[in-house]
Amino acid sequence: MPELQELNMDDIHDMMTDPGMRAEKQAEDTMPTGTYSAKPADRVAAFKQEEVDGDGTPLGTERIFIRFGGNAKRADGSHAGRYSFMASPMKRHNKPDKNGRVRLDNASALWADILGAFKLDETTPVGMVVEAAKAYEFRVKIAQIFKTTEGWRTAKDADDAKQYIEQGFEPRSVVRSIYPAKA
Repeated sequence: MPELQELNMDDIHDMMTDPGMRAEKQAEDTMPTGTYSAKPADRVAAFKQEEVDGDGTPLGTERIFIRFGGNAKRADGSHAGRYSFMASPMKRHNKPDKNGRVRLDNASALWADILGAFKLDETTPVGMVVEAAKAYEFRVKIAQIFKTTEGWRTAKDADDAKQYIEQGFEPRSVVRSIYPAKA
């Protein structure tokens, strides 16, 4: 093996990183769009955040979030990657969409999905919901998304994702829905 030679940091100060390296690594660390079995959450943490309006003005309220994380596996049982998502038992809505529909925001929708996945209702204490997610498997629907110049786009398949990566857009995997584990 060739010997390492020490360099002067001034000599490489203006050197640039090879193009595409970060996007390629991000692609390795993300899961393709699909539904995966989620092992019970092995990381759970609670957070609170001051709420602000669209202009960043504090509303004088706080919202509680629970972050869940764990390992996901493919249908054949092989390791697919790690999942992580934030859910909130405090209901909030997105702004109306172009058709005027007002929907739960992602954190509220995921909390509602967790309740449904474990056949719990809104009277179930938050702690019991968290304990269920830490004790039992469930399924997560993952979307591999890319921030493009036109906004966020979801890769429909591996070829679609490859094109986004080749264009230099970094992928991110997000949990879109939660379902009961398959029997």
